[in-house]
Amino acid sequence: MKKIVILFILVFILGNANVEGAVIKGGLSYSYGRAGGCNFSVSNFEFNLEQKLSDKFEIGLGVRKEGTWGFNGYYISVYPVYTIKEGRGYLLKTAAGIEYGVPSTNFDRYAANYRDEELIFQKWIYLVQNISLPGDKVSGKSGTLYPFGAISYSRKWKRLVVEGGLRVNLVKFGIKTANFETGSFKDREQWGPILAPFVRVGIRIF
Repeated sequence: MKKIVILFILVFILGNANVEGAVIKGGLSYSYGRAGGCNFSVSNFEFNLEQKLSDKFEIGLGVRKEGTWGFNGYYISVYPVYTIKEGRGYLLKTAAGIEYGVPSTNFDRYAANYRDEELIFQKWIYLVQNISLPGDKVSGKSGTLYPFGAISYSRKWKRLVVEGGLRVNLVKFGIKTANFETGSFKDREQWGPILAPFVRVGIRIF
């Protein structure tokens, strides 16, 4: 992941000097999805830095905080941006990239059924952690690395930019169930989308 960040910084610094430069954006998004019969949702704070490379292409770096402040739920993303259409004062864009981070428990669910105070069924749904984190002392993998795509519509007023759009993250959920009446134990994985409409306000700094 360090190599990806270094690559972005190099591209940002060496970006074409003859075009308009960078835009800093901050905003909010609302993520929601469904897996294993359960619904998930969480609000996010976002910060993005995008460098224009040509009339059609940009490179972006994003930081996202999921849920309330804490030691988890932080993500960093790297993504190219393509301008589909540009009109008088507006832009229609699409983007696709990867997001790497420290997952929170907002996409974990546990359910249990009892009969006469005896546990007869339980289900656990969680976001599959598929990559190690730097300096991680936990054995195995405790981070996430998943792809995403986005589409957005933005309006420009001189240096000010207001943007709204939809991001779709493709992630993998783990689903574990245990039926103590039948002795059935199942462990499976399921890919699914997490949708996140977003609103951002930015300013062009160069």
